[in-house]
Amino acid sequence: MLPRFVAILCLLAISTQPLLAKKRWAIKNVEITALVDSAGYMTIEEKRTYQFWGKFSYAFYDLSLAGLLDVDQVQVLEDGETYQLSTEKTPGTFLIGRESKKISIRWQFREEGDRAADRSTIREFTLRFRVLGAVRVHRDVAELYYKFVGAGWDRASEKVRVTIQLPKMNSNDDVRVWAHGPLHGHVSRQPNGIVNLSIDHLPRGEFFEARVVFPKQAVAAAAAAVQDDREALPEILQQETQWAEAANQKREKAAAHEKWQAANREKYASWMWLGLAAGIVFSLYMYQRYGRSLRRGQDTMSATAPTDMPPAVANYILNARQLSGGALLATLFDLAARGYLQLRQEKSVSRFLGFSSTKWEGEIVFEEDKLRFAPSELLPYERLLLEFLRTDLAQNRRELSFAEITKQSSQIRRFFEKWKKAVALQAGKPKLYDSASVRASLITFAVWLLIIAANAFGIHALGEENSVPFLAVSIIFAPLSFVILRHDRETAEKLDRLHAFRRYLKRFSRTPQNQSAPWQHVDNLLVYATALNLSGAQIRPLVDVINHQPGAIAFPWFIYSSGDAATGISAAMAAMVDVAGTALSSASGSGGEASTGGGGGAGGSGGGAG
Repeated sequence: MLPRFVAILCLLAISTQPLLAKKRWAIKNVEITALVDSAGYMTIEEKRTYQFWGKFSYAFYDLSLAGLLDVDQVQVLEDGETYQLSTEKTPGTFLIGRESKKISIRWQFREEGDRAADRSTIREFTLRFRVLGAVRVHRDVAELYYKFVGAGWDRASEKVRVTIQLPKMNSNDDVRVWAHGPLHGHVSRQPNGIVNLSIDHLPRGEFFEARVVFPKQAVAAAAAAVQDDREALPEILQQETQWAEAANQKREKAAAHEKWQAANREKYASWMWLGLAAGIVFSLYMYQRYGRSLRRGQDTMSATAPTDMPPAVANYILNARQLSGGALLATLFDLAARGYLQLRQEKSVSRFLGFSSTKWEGEIVFEEDKLRFAPSELLPYERLLLEFLRTDLAQNRRELSFAEITKQSSQIRRFFEKWKKAVALQAGKPKLYDSASVRASLITFAVWLLIIAANAFGIHALGEENSVPFLAVSIIFAPLSFVILRHDRETAEKLDRLHAFRRYLKRFSRTPQNQSAPWQHVDNLLVYATALNLSGAQIRPLVDVINHQPGAIAFPWFIYSSGDAATGISAAMAAMVDVAGTALSSASGSGGEASTGGGGGAGGSGGGAG
């Protein structure tokens, strides 16, 4: 039992490894210094610390022009070295793109040299630019309303610190400051016209902005374009009061919710452990009772061919009700052994400049007399295959080469889908899985869905920190419910026989055998070897046993010409298996082994990396 669970967990780990290894990036720190001058212009120096996993070559920064006059004097620096403005995307340069509502800055990283693609790298970049029209001058006050971090970032920022230096003024008493964004952000007013904003963990897609009101005399040189004649302070105070009250209500509600969660954790946290443990115990019980395989051990061998299963049906059962190219090849070999056709193989060697290349070419030769009076012993899917090869592909000619088959791949793919249905009809409708194990898997999966739902509710009731690990574990265990599925007894018995015989064929060269075995015996082994997806190299030992029979140089239905006395029947037959198997598999497409509040501030940034 445990090996199967371990195998499933390993597969999950392997399947998620590419996701974990994929390159990614994060924003560690954002430090912004904003200097407002007497003209109402704001010069910003923004230091952004990135962490990269994998190879990155550029980053970009989008700045909204909403509510602004313009942005100029753009610079990009790294470790004190200035990137050069350019129209080319070369390392150590940056370019500026302008649209009607935003400005985009993209810089190409300076070369770092070779390093491991999965290694973490910390890089700090500094952006400098001047914002024109950042301050609005009203009849009574001047107002700076600006998003220092916009909602355009799809990564969270671990730490954001903003320092605003206002122009010189006689007194700070008339300076009022507010911050908008997540409720855990902070704002403070310092002496000498300094305003500080700070927030830890700014979620992705959320903004962080400041609103500062100060005497208009401090920006006496402001342009007329940013001045208006309205009394703004009463409206600003009313608006900020409303937002502050709403924020306080949210804080109170959040505090009450946290208190409720803390109380729940004291009462119900142990139930999370109990539910998870109960789910695991229930899964183990259901597996022990309904999931233990009905199949025998994996090392058994049997020399008895499964003659009660026609070759294509054996292939169908072995491949879990699918067909590989081996089913077609095995059916051809079986029909040839029964006299309905002959297989011919010819080896040609070409030489050029001392180099030689070998090519095997094969063809099917139809036995017209026997096909004309085809007995009723032919199975429906066998008749269907013969009619398709002889009538549709060979156009009633006596010969059909495998090269021609390869060229008719689209026609053969359409036929193969029809032929699969005929083989499935011949095989009947065996139950793939035991009914009791199916019910047990579904019941166990339903139990895990209930546990998942309970853990999802626990995120609300107990908090993410306490519930997400339980939710993640239950999501991992839910699909493992289908480990309980086991093969139906009849299907398990057939699979055991097929796999035991296949192991015998694969180890044929290492098993005691009669070196003077009649070709009819090898004939039967060969048909099932191709049906069970053995390759040409694996089939050679089967044919080797007839090489020493006096006067027997080939199967009666297999004629080969090598032009080389050293080439034996086993090599020719192995080549036939590979040539024919590849042609049939590739043409049929079957494959197989054989072949809150605020938001009105101007500006607002966003960006990314690649």
